[in-house]
Amino acid sequence: MSEDEASSPIGRYLETASMTVQWRKSSHSGGANDAACVELAKLPTGIGIRDSKNPFEEHLSLSGAEFVSLVRQIQLGAIVRP
Repeated sequence: MSEDEASSPIGRYLETASMTVQWRKSSHSGGANDAACVELAKLPTGIGIRDSKNPFEEHLSLSGAEFVSLVRQIQLGAIVRP
């Protein structure tokens, strides 16, 4: 895949698809009108987080420790939903 193809939304999708990543929607995401829906996936380097309304856009990649820290901060109320 060329550099231009890899940087396009289609290229990112193809690259992700070739890794056979299985994205799972959070059970805490709301219905179809919820603006804060997320999906998670196990990646070779850690955990992926993406917006379920924009699955072909880039995702956030966190190490396992970073993901645990993020979840803990949310549970403690240090990070609140907009």
